[in-house]
Amino acid sequence: MSANKNISRRRFLKNTATGLAGTALAGSMAGCKPENKSGSDIAGGDQLRDYYSIFGVDNDVTQRTMSEGLSYGGDFCDVFFQRRVENRVGLEDNKVNSVSNNTDFGVGIRVLKGDRTGYSFTEEITPEAMKQAARTAANIASSTGKHEPVELKLHKCKSYYPIETAWCEFGIDKNIPQLQKLNDRIFKLDSRVVKCQIGFWNDTTEI
Repeated sequence: MSANKNISRRRFLKNTATGLAGTALAGSMAGCKPENKSGSDIAGGDQLRDYYSIFGVDNDVTQRTMSEGLSYGGDFCDVFFQRRVENRVGLEDNKVNSVSNNTDFGVGIRVLKGDRTGYSFTEEITPEAMKQAARTAANIASSTGKHEPVELKLHKCKSYYPIETAWCEFGIDKNIPQLQKLNDRIFKLDSRVVKCQIGFWNDTTEI
């Protein structure tokens, strides 16, 4: 599931407003999906299905989850999926001395009713677990009445920084030689250099 299972409630609430807009941020040595290289607007059912496939769900599962979240009379329900892969490589004393990988993965469900907010989170992205989380959020913000979820559509997001090559296409076998070349270059530039520490870090967040 996750190398790091501590995704804070604050982090999800901070980002929940993004909802299912389908933002993809570049950068990982592994576990990411290359972005659209054309620079065109992100729109259409095919790309929405691409985002769903990252988390092993589909539109029906998400709709049923939101229906559960609204079942106790909530005014608004959103479902926030997130997978974040972080990689770090460190070089010191002319050799790589640290490599790490961390993955956050899960779904947060928020229900609003008036000035009340119910929130729940699960790392187990299955229909049963998501419905239970939605029910928990609904209970927190419970009231009379019932609303139906609206149709989900992928928002159009202009690609201001099109990705020519995704980080996931650069494995650690390609990054380490770059660090070593940089290390050698630094020592050659100035004979007074006696120690050099170089670090490379990247992450991919899919929401």
